Amino acid sequence: MSFIALLTQVCTRFYSPTADGFGGEGSYSVDTALVRWQDDNNRYEDADGTEWISSAIVYCNEEFELSDWLYLGTTSETDPQNVEGAYRIRKKYETLNPNGSILVKKYILG
Repeated sequence: MSFIALLTQVCTRFYSPTADGFGGEGSYSVDTALVRWQDDNNRYEDADGTEWISSAIVYCNEEFELSDWLYLGTTSETDPQNVEGAYRIRKKYETLNPNGSILVKKYILG
């Protein structure tokens, strides 16, 4: 079975909030992606040394940014902070699969 075949769960990605014209942020752009979502509660540390507990690990073959938010499932909401179960990407890793044919992306949410 290939890695791509394991990506069977749909998640909503919230990214790049637009400026609201008054010096603040407006709504996020929203799209969906196929992922493998795994609930997770482990301790991690940000680059500045801040410790936090993860909420989920997401595997996919798409490029997401640290400022993005992910939600397992779909929603019409445009602000991830209004969606229970939406989490910000706090860490990301990339690694090749064992035979070197696929770059696997792993995102830690919290």
